[in-house]
Amino acid sequence: MAEQNKGTKILSRVLIVIAVIGVVLAGGWYFIKRDLSKPNKGNGKGSVLKPLIENKLKDMVIAASDSLYHITFSKFDLNVDSGYAIISDFKLIPDSAVYNRLVAAHKAPDNLMRMSAADVRLNKFGFMDTPEGNRFGIERAVVVRPKVWISNKRQEGSQANQDKESLLYKTFMSFFKRMHVQHTSVKNADIVYVNRNEAVEKYDRLHNLNIDITDFTTSPAAEADSGKSWTDVGVAKFRLATPDSTYYLDCKNIKLLPAKHQLSMAHMSLLPRQSKATFHKTYGFARDRIHLEYDKISLSGIDIERFMRKQQIYVSNYTVANSWVEVYTNYNYPLKKELRRNTYFHRQLQTLAFDITIKQMDILHGDVYFKILAGKSDKVATLALTDSKTTLYNITNNTLQKKRNPYLTVVSKTLLMNAGLMKTRYVFNLTDKAGGYTVSSTIGSMDARAFNELSRPLGMMEVKEGRINHSETFMRVNEYRATGNTDMYYTGVKVSLLKRDDDTDTLKRRGFLSFVTNMVTPNDNPRKNGNFKKGPINVVRDPHDSFFGFLWKGMADGMSSAMMGMYQNGKKADHNIILKVGKMISGPGRKADNVKNGVNQDKKRKQ
Repeated sequence: MAEQNKGTKILSRVLIVIAVIGVVLAGGWYFIKRDLSKPNKGNGKGSVLKPLIENKLKDMVIAASDSLYHITFSKFDLNVDSGYAIISDFKLIPDSAVYNRLVAAHKAPDNLMRMSAADVRLNKFGFMDTPEGNRFGIERAVVVRPKVWISNKRQEGSQANQDKESLLYKTFMSFFKRMHVQHTSVKNADIVYVNRNEAVEKYDRLHNLNIDITDFTTSPAAEADSGKSWTDVGVAKFRLATPDSTYYLDCKNIKLLPAKHQLSMAHMSLLPRQSKATFHKTYGFARDRIHLEYDKISLSGIDIERFMRKQQIYVSNYTVANSWVEVYTNYNYPLKKELRRNTYFHRQLQTLAFDITIKQMDILHGDVYFKILAGKSDKVATLALTDSKTTLYNITNNTLQKKRNPYLTVVSKTLLMNAGLMKTRYVFNLTDKAGGYTVSSTIGSMDARAFNELSRPLGMMEVKEGRINHSETFMRVNEYRATGNTDMYYTGVKVSLLKRDDDTDTLKRRGFLSFVTNMVTPNDNPRKNGNFKKGPINVVRDPHDSFFGFLWKGMADGMSSAMMGMYQNGKKADHNIILKVGKMISGPGRKADNVKNGVNQDKKRKQ
């Protein structure tokens, strides 16, 4: 009995000690929450803990970066009960003297950065239980006017510094591995990335960006082959608004699986923010309005280690299951007065500061429509490339990769005007400063009348009958000239020239001119006597011409030479009717600068 009483007394004392500890903890937590709810004032009435937390946070950044960085802010407010926090006038500032010392000691990080933000706000944050485990959650995060400057200079021969530069990263990894942020807003962001790894520094600048992210989540991933721990990332919706109010870039259901070196995306779109009429009225010139929709995007073979170590993006395979693209231009407006040099996309790729290599990109199915509201006819012309399958090889601006293979190759198979099978091969020279590339294209048998949807509005010409049996084109193109040849085999081609009837808003046939045109134009190639007319290409590029405009001008030059029996001579004017279509596709004339608010050229002439 005595032993039992002794055990009871011990148990009672243990329970009393536990109760006392519980009271102390509860009281301590109550004090902490109450203290943190007070403003940060230095008059003895403010929070006691907030200044300690601020100083500890600043000390932690200094220690974790080997004194390379320090942070400053004008306001730090934290309320645990409501889950609210705000930091105002936040700055992350590097010490150049410390950086130079770390460089000399081969301990400097590859990236040197400066960061600032007017406000960083977190609403309703805290830990929560979820089916995936305990997770740090934030209902809303807002970053106002962030400015980020990153300079990348790889510090060779110092692998040890890789662990040093990841200390800041390790500080918040315990939160990051299990995190859920319902909504993130980044307002008026400015980002500058500087690549200092080549003889000439390259800059990427993004100004006044607005970004919205919905349902950002992270979860611990399976171990990779290297044994490293990775974190999977998911985003329900990402939206970037371009600063010129032109487009939204939307991405939906993004999943990054670093352990598997994969990224997937359910949908991506480039959405114009204005209607077609408003778009051109806003800019006042014939600018391409692009609308793009991509479905089921997957990237595999992503070299995560390479990105973390060298900030180089490398992807083995980039696949798009379905794509739809519309490029719309209004030729009632003049061309913009600017010279388009060094604007071909493979030349623009070389100017990016970010180091990118995509070994292969496949678009399994795509439809592309070039639509032009023509000035004279006031009708929409359409060039349709449908049911396309396209593969791009060696998309890169990496110096070493270009030494191994200096060519970007594009192979495409598509239906031209929904009528003829067209196979095209482009070979772009990534090292040619003149933007050189070659085009090899074949078109199978098709009804020539299929081109009426393009030629009627633009060239005021209609194909009445005829068939294109086969066509082969080869061109050498750069930013100054296109040369080559078109072999076009056709039979029974007859055309009608058109004029606009303003009273009925229709296009009417010009009988006499159509008769004369069919008399001088060979209806067959080879002709009845067996002679075959080749179509040489020799066109000088107007520096205002766009990439596609000049490409079609060159093709039209070859077609016109084959069909009209006229050879073109460089800068000399081209007078045949077929080449006129190509010139119209390339854009309205520079003399149209007096056109305002979309007034039709024909109407101006009548006044």
